[in-house]
Amino acid sequence: MRQTLFVILLKNPLALFEKDPTRGDTIGIGLTIILLFAGICWAAYRLITNKKTWTPDDKQLLTMWGSVTAISLIIPYFLPYFAKDLNSLPVFGYGMMLLCAFASGCTLAAWRAKSRGYDENMIWDLGMWLLIAGVGGARLFFCLQYGHIVYQNVQSPLDFIFTTVNLTVGGVVLYGGLICGLIAFLTFSKVYKISPLILGDIIIPSVFIGLGFGRIGCLLNGCCYGDPCQLPWGIPFPEDSIPWGEM
Repeated sequence: MRQTLFVILLKNPLALFEKDPTRGDTIGIGLTIILLFAGICWAAYRLITNKKTWTPDDKQLLTMWGSVTAISLIIPYFLPYFAKDLNSLPVFGYGMMLLCAFASGCTLAAWRAKSRGYDENMIWDLGMWLLIAGVGGARLFFCLQYGHIVYQNVQSPLDFIFTTVNLTVGGVVLYGGLICGLIAFLTFSKVYKISPLILGDIIIPSVFIGLGFGRIGCLLNGCCYGDPCQLPWGIPFPEDSIPWGEM
């Protein structure tokens, strides 16, 4: 169980594996270091997939990414004026696994679409449709099912809106994501005039990749933990976790 994988350090953007005492000694990495690493990984990927050539869009995106990375170096000087107590941002295990699921699933589906003569950019558009519909539907179903818990401390319409979209209060329901995702998928097929069977054949392998990363995310979050295990490869959970309380 590791609900928070690491934290992004804002006041020390060049730090590497530095402990953040404000979040239980969680390991922190500077914002600039993370942006540099992500930029290098993306550049390497594009060079490999584009046969060592740069497109105009690649150059524009790389320039923008470099500018954002440079700006991250001066953020510590402005934080005291806007967010005095904001030292770091947590990166949650479940959220990171969702990001990995989305990126890897869309990449595989785009490759499969291109091999069948379809525009790979269509898959990334579909990915955004499914992401918004899936997360929105899963959250909507959770709020409908557990509304008496989610909204028990709501005092105003603004509180209601914030609580509804705040995924850290409560969670999501898988069935809601599946239903709304299916509606978005069928609507996308009609708008782009492509057979849902053909499109489904392209993206189905990516669905299972997404489910795999999702299960890892659930385990990191402390749910979907299985049965008690006394074997050497059993996973320990802290005393304040849900699995511990269920034993």
